[in-house]
Amino acid sequence: MISQICTAIKNMNVLTFTYDGFDRVVEPHAYGNDRKGQDVMRAFQTEGGSDSGDAFGWKLFLTSNIQSLQIQTHTFPSPRPGYRPGDKVMQRIYCQL
Repeated sequence: MISQICTAIKNMNVLTFTYDGFDRVVEPHAYGNDRKGQDVMRAFQTEGGSDSGDAFGWKLFLTSNIQSLQIQTHTFPSPRPGYRPGDKVMQRIYCQL
């Protein structure tokens, strides 16, 4: 999964996947390992559902909970406002915008 997510980040491809039972459409910005040793992805969700009911905005996804990951052919034009490289949640960053 690391190579798929990093390829999407490098090329600014939109990702789709199922997470916590909801289909999601996201713009991936950073992928790394958090302080608990879990792989996580920081992304901006543009479509889909969410347990919180907030289906639009910045999210941190545990990659172990991602199912049916697909890299889409369409891209996003630039990092979203509010994106900060060097995500402090991540102790090790595999790839980022």
